Amino acid sequence: MTGKTHLAVGIATGTIVAGVTGVSDELIPTVTTIAVAGFASLLPDIDEDGSMLNKWLFRFVPKTCQLRSILLALLGAVVLFLSYLYKWPDWAWACGIWAMVVAFVPHRTITHSIVGTAILAWVMQQAWPQYALAAVAGYGSHLLTDAMTPKGIPLFWPWKLKVGFKALGIRVKTGGGLDKVLGIIALWCACLLMVWFVFSFFYQEAVAAGLFSLPQPGELRCR
Repeated sequence: MTGKTHLAVGIATGTIVAGVTGVSDELIPTVTTIAVAGFASLLPDIDEDGSMLNKWLFRFVPKTCQLRSILLALLGAVVLFLSYLYKWPDWAWACGIWAMVVAFVPHRTITHSIVGTAILAWVMQQAWPQYALAAVAGYGSHLLTDAMTPKGIPLFWPWKLKVGFKALGIRVKTGGGLDKVLGIIALWCACLLMVWFVFSFFYQEAVAAGLFSLPQPGELRCR
């Protein structure tokens, strides 16, 4: 799948998580939940120099000679050094090691597996537990959509078995028409859910203010 489709599906996933967890009643938690899920939906492709996430992180770095991978590894090394110097928590060490590892691993290996998902879940649970579910859901949405492509994903890495939906007749070519349609549908679903959140919020505020209160039977008789 393209980065745009992954992001659209991740945003839609984030809106669903916001609704299920009940944070949709508050603006900041809702926006943060959606943003975390959207970012996490791009994270599995950090092992690819030309991915949308790497283009964002290293916008002014040319995609030549694995320069972006080298910078990602150096960034991980800096995090490790600072973690040692300032006694940062274990999750910071894990992020540094992760950045150094995924900088040079082949595309669609550890990042597209249960192992990668578990590492993200642990880091988020330690660092930002209130948004751990959003991160895992967004990350999982990436794996799910990539499983729809003909190549599938190594879900049980390091076992090289590729998991996908080819047996069900689902083969979505990256950059193809179905890929784009899926992204558009996901984005529209996200927009509709956001509109519903806004409507529900203002409706509840109006009810609390008494704008939709009905007169009691006794009040009707008095009139």
